[in-house]
Amino acid sequence: MDKGVGIVISGRMSTGRRDREGAAAVLLALAILVVSSPALAAERAHALIGKPAPNFSIKSGDDKTLVPEMFAGKVAVIFYETRETSKKNSDIKGRFNRLYDRQDEEVRKLIVRIPVINCSRAVWPATLIWKQSLRYHSKRVGITIYGDWDGRMAKDYQMKDDESNFLIIDRKGIIRYVSFGRITDEQFQEIEKLLDVLVNGEGS
Repeated sequence: MDKGVGIVISGRMSTGRRDREGAAAVLLALAILVVSSPALAAERAHALIGKPAPNFSIKSGDDKTLVPEMFAGKVAVIFYETRETSKKNSDIKGRFNRLYDRQDEEVRKLIVRIPVINCSRAVWPATLIWKQSLRYHSKRVGITIYGDWDGRMAKDYQMKDDESNFLIIDRKGIIRYVSFGRITDEQFQEIEKLLDVLVNGEGS
């Protein structure tokens, strides 16, 4: 008898079939782990470096929409986070804002700061509370904070869920830097040098 054929005897499956289905289950589990691996997600996101930034449409608590065409020709510095991770890089944001404030007006005109919160989990009427929160925090920090309401930006940019994501888009709309998690002092120095190059036109 072909051992590959499963035979049900008294409600129990034969050893051959159990082995085959057990192996299939293991392979399926491994496939799911690979697809959902954080390392793989990070690899896909870093693969975007050097490529044109995907289009996106985000909206503030005041229902003001922002799309890439609106800051064309400028260097975009983007923090993409959730409500839970928005404080992870608060110290780095402070350092970056102080760096920004020290620049000449002409330099500041070439840089746009875009903080984004993943609001795709919000459903009506809770969206009203989320918008109110965006307005409050925008006023508090003096920068408009936008919401990714449909999660499309997170998907297209391979953002890591429940993490602080950071990226830089150059003046030609090319992604030049991507990172996840807490930004180190060494990374900040790299970012500072990169921004200097991009703003001054070299390699942008």
